[in-house]
Amino acid sequence: MTTKSVCTTDTFCTDQIYRQTNANQESENSVWSNLRRLAETIGDYAVEIYRYSNDPEPVFSNGGTRVLIRPDRIDLI
Repeated sequence: MTTKSVCTTDTFCTDQIYRQTNANQESENSVWSNLRRLAETIGDYAVEIYRYSNDPEPVFSNGGTRVLIRPDRIDLI
């Protein structure tokens, strides 16, 4: 744990306690969980597009971001 003293004025200070290691692990797990869920959603959509157009590497575009889906990975271009 890390303790940091934060002063908002000259007379008022408070200590903030951080759990850096655990917070990073929780954030990392949450990010990977959300990415897995997103990949599953995109993958399901890609399978539908693949079946419809028989495209082995479908590319989806939304604004300036393109998503290239391959059987082994998903690339943001």
